[in-house]
Amino acid sequence: MRGRRVELAGRNRSPWAIRLGGEGAGRASVLLVALLIACAESVAAQRPQIRPGLTLLVILYIALEHPLATALSLSIAIGYVADVFSGESRGLELFATMSTFFVIRALAFRFVGRRFVIIAALGLVMTVTQVLILFAAEAAIGPNRASLLQATPAFALRLLGAAVFAYPVYYLLSAMEGRFKARPDVLMGRRRHR
Repeated sequence: MRGRRVELAGRNRSPWAIRLGGEGAGRASVLLVALLIACAESVAAQRPQIRPGLTLLVILYIALEHPLATALSLSIAIGYVADVFSGESRGLELFATMSTFFVIRALAFRFVGRRFVIIAALGLVMTVTQVLILFAAEAAIGPNRASLLQATPAFALRLLGAAVFAYPVYYLLSAMEGRFKARPDVLMGRRRHR
């Protein structure tokens, strides 16, 4: 029975994509990747101020590939996860992530194609925007001004991370979410009857 289900679904469809199916599972996989990246960043960082900020690259993918309502809800969830794992003041990372999401959504609401240069440039723009928003918010209302001085050396690390990892993260998420997209001739492992 299992072989028949995979055969009906096509060669490029995994059995889990057939069972779970749909775009909801693709969105859940994006959230899972963001959670794993946030966990890895928080464990690998010696100090909370010096992190590469790779969860922002997941926001870049969401801003470019999803409709506004879906992208907004996913960005809020990922911003909250990044805020919990950041070790900074509560709400600071969420505010910076959402502000950056709106800036990038306003700048680039339609990009066709997945070119390395475009994605890397948008990753750099998002990183610079987020760092500036973090600095401005923490300077204005933040209780910990010393973290601004500690985070300044991490700016180069964030730029390098955005330039190097923007396209691989974008490609990984698009391939992962593409595995869960439903095909018109397959509905939960069965062919539609005409």
